[in-house]
Amino acid sequence: RCVMCPNKDLPNADKGVMTFELFKKIIDEIHGFVNDIYVHHRGEPLTNKELFKMIMYARNKDVAVRFHTNAGLLSLEKAELLIEAEPNLVSISFDGFRKDIYESIRVGGNFETTVANIKNLLRRKKEMQARLPYIVIERIRFKDATKNSDTKETRALEKEFRDLGVDEIITKEEYEWAVE
Repeated sequence: RCVMCPNKDLPNADKGVMTFELFKKIIDEIHGFVNDIYVHHRGEPLTNKELFKMIMYARNKDVAVRFHTNAGLLSLEKAELLIEAEPNLVSISFDGFRKDIYESIRVGGNFETTVANIKNLLRRKKEMQARLPYIVIERIRFKDATKNSDTKETRALEKEFRDLGVDEIITKEEYEWAVE
């Protein structure tokens, strides 16, 4: 339901999560031929109950793992499981470093919950002295300037994420999906 998401109009019948058995089959067939995989495509990987098992399986086959999340479902328990699974890279879409902007973009999202989830992930990574995952927070620079924010408040939150150990914060231009 996010404003920039091409999936919001996709029929539910066309959505789903991959089973561990299919994932395992794919990894068994590709390991040795690929360097890395993304375990998401136009969806939220944290909805898959077997995500952490999948990450560990791929990593045990020497396949690097990356995934992208909006962090809305990244509870403290999931953050710990994620760190233990050791994906190589986790990128987090966090559009709108202010509550009003964030919640107008991430329809149904809760700003405070997402901020707490990101902070918990960063704190636990530091507490567990984990090298991985490399954590990137991604912002979108929207064509609609009212959805962008560069205020004292947003810079303070960005500094807090940096102080907690985020590896990188990047801003990307809004992507326009092709319409069929």
